[in-house]
Amino acid sequence: MVVNTIAFGPEAPGNLMAQIAADTGGIYRPVATGSTGSSVMAADADDLALLESLNLPVEASAVMAASFLPGHLGLANVYDYFDTEAEGASRVIHMSYTGVPAFDNPGSIKELSINIDPSVNQLRLVVSGKQPDDEGCTVSDIRKVDVFTPTMGPNDRWIPISPPLKGITPSDWDIRNNRFDDVLIVNNPAPGAWKFRTYYYPNNCIPLAAAAGDAVAEGDAAAATVDATAAPSDADAVSNGPPYAFLMNVSVHSTIQLEGQLLGLTANQGVAGDEVTIVGMLLDKNGTLPATAMLALVEGPAGNTLLVLKDDGASNDGAAGDNIYAARFSQTLYGGGYGVRILAAFKDPANPANTLIREWNGGFWINGPRPDLQRCGGPNDTDNDCMPDEWERRCKLIVGKDDRNEDPDRDGLTNYQELQHGTLPCRADTDNGGEKDGSEVNNNRDPLYPKDDKVLVLDKIRIRPLNSSLFIGWSRPISYTQMLAYISTTPDDPGQPIEMGQKGDFLLTGLQNDRTYYIRLQGLNDGAEGDLSDPIAVTPKADPDMPSGTFLIDNGAERTTNRQVTLYISATDTPLEGAAQGSAAHQTDLYSTLFNVVSGNVQMRFSNSMQGIQSAPWEPLAERKTWTLDCNPSEVCTVYAQFKDGAGNESLIVNDTIVLDLNRIFLPVINR
Repeated sequence: MVVNTIAFGPEAPGNLMAQIAADTGGIYRPVATGSTGSSVMAADADDLALLESLNLPVEASAVMAASFLPGHLGLANVYDYFDTEAEGASRVIHMSYTGVPAFDNPGSIKELSINIDPSVNQLRLVVSGKQPDDEGCTVSDIRKVDVFTPTMGPNDRWIPISPPLKGITPSDWDIRNNRFDDVLIVNNPAPGAWKFRTYYYPNNCIPLAAAAGDAVAEGDAAAATVDATAAPSDADAVSNGPPYAFLMNVSVHSTIQLEGQLLGLTANQGVAGDEVTIVGMLLDKNGTLPATAMLALVEGPAGNTLLVLKDDGASNDGAAGDNIYAARFSQTLYGGGYGVRILAAFKDPANPANTLIREWNGGFWINGPRPDLQRCGGPNDTDNDCMPDEWERRCKLIVGKDDRNEDPDRDGLTNYQELQHGTLPCRADTDNGGEKDGSEVNNNRDPLYPKDDKVLVLDKIRIRPLNSSLFIGWSRPISYTQMLAYISTTPDDPGQPIEMGQKGDFLLTGLQNDRTYYIRLQGLNDGAEGDLSDPIAVTPKADPDMPSGTFLIDNGAERTTNRQVTLYISATDTPLEGAAQGSAAHQTDLYSTLFNVVSGNVQMRFSNSMQGIQSAPWEPLAERKTWTLDCNPSEVCTVYAQFKDGAGNESLIVNDTIVLDLNRIFLPVINR
């Protein structure tokens, strides 16, 4: 049996609720109960601007409303979603409105327009208000809900459903009204744009008996017009008068639905600092559908976060263009319940000119310090540095030391800032995009999304030792406005930076021979700072160039009838222009002749196997050497050779081959 669970308020056992939902295949939803403090903080102006830039056909402020809904509205919203899921329907949109003035003040009417596609066989609208509507002369308010269908003309009047109006409201509409809720169910709704509007106004009526001319006692007449000031007990119970608060939810029975998944959790749970991947997929009977925009609103204990889900292959979403959308969420600084709303906009498959919407709701639980009880200290923070112990251990931070203000990965963010932004304190570029985390945060980019990094990854670095110098080169030089080199003689200290320009190579002089230097490169691009490369150890030498050498077996013969052969050898320590210095190294060139010393004293060694060359003894260079082949008759025999100069530079390993033909008959040629 599927069990959906609700954690109502911070005192609810959210971990148990999440576990039960996970074990039964249900949905876990936390519901905020407080109206003050950071725990109900709405999304900021940047999030609203981001949402509006996606051009969704909804009011941004209503989508991004604070997670706390006054009165019973928070529970009403979750119950409606669970009912929708139980019926096999799909939620289209949830919109919440608070601080709404009374009709007909500006902003008093809240209108929602939704496109209905031909796949929909049932439409449901749920309006739930904080203030009751008793539709009589009591301490109450009047809630009006109207509908405008796609078949109506611009001069037609809106159709009332709260209450319905005989002769105007269609008789086949299923309408259910009560004090707090109005529900509309329409079977086989006409495709197109359906509009819904809701508004409130105060009840200022007089007693019905008085209106009819009947005599009314003075006390009764006063009671009929009582207001919140005169009857505080009644006012507290029903919260009459503006500002008003209500929600409008739309759901449909359709072949198109939005499915969400929360990855990186165990039984819907994680610990503070965990990263959660939020995944969304639009599905119909033929498979997946592409979205024009998909976003997730995460409602956490310390505030709301808006994420854009992407299908780019760089957001833990699988392959680019596979219609699977995802975003990484790491702002799990505090323990508690995290609600997740995914909203997707997409083109109507039957009419691409129309934009459709679907919504998915879910949630997860984070074990960690609650923001209202233990910002610092407590069982999860034994060193009182405001960072959960388990999170510190992941990057080998010191539990038992207040290291919140340290920056071990040198990315420009302190450990505590890393926790707040969901980045790693042991990796300067958490998303591996090329730009270090602090640079991204300071420039309002996402440190968890690699494709917005303004500095490319340094993928190829070449450092060549010379006499008292180093030649440094890097790939894609035009991608950087400046390249820095950090020079140090100790591996843990980056040292001071040196500007190398943007040509792609740089000659660093004035170094000490036979001393190991550790080189790190950092690319800059218009104020954006790249991650420092890993340190590369390199040692300048008077003679850093390896010798060059080659040899021939029996002076290049293809076959031999004797295991005893003669090796003809040629080698030199003088740099030969264009000679390779290794499979991934430079070739000797003008730098070798301008800077480097030729040490001479070349030695050589030989072996019948590649494995044996490393242990073969060195001997002085000679032009010829007698050698015994070690192979079977009729096989191709290979001999390996290597050369070394007086500075200890070893050459590449070279080889030559010859066929051992012991069965061949040798007939001397005699001339008469």
